[in-house]
Amino acid sequence: MLETGEVVHVIERRTFESDLRRHFVGTVESVGNSAFRASGYTFIFDSNTDRYVRSLERRTRVLPLGSSGIIINVVPPTTQVENVSYADKKGLLTVTDHADFNLTVNEFGPRY
Repeated sequence: MLETGEVVHVIERRTFESDLRRHFVGTVESVGNSAFRASGYTFIFDSNTDRYVRSLERRTRVLPLGSSGIIINVVPPTTQVENVSYADKKGLLTVTDHADFNLTVNEFGPRY
């Protein structure tokens, strides 16, 4: 159901408490039967600073479709991928491009 050109926010589910908290925001470049290719930025949770840190360079990733290990959010097409960051808005972890796109990603309240 994804289409080329759509912007996505992807959360990779952790299997164990010690697993990295990894998210991805990017633009879909192509879609196959079982996976899609997207170009954008990876965000890793840094437990020392309690913040998500963005990769320095843009990356191209191939991500599975229909996997229980990832959650794919389709975000507004006007989202500026280069401007996306994580912010604390009223105690809730929010992914934002500081313009049109704001997505609260706390699953269980105000804790990260």
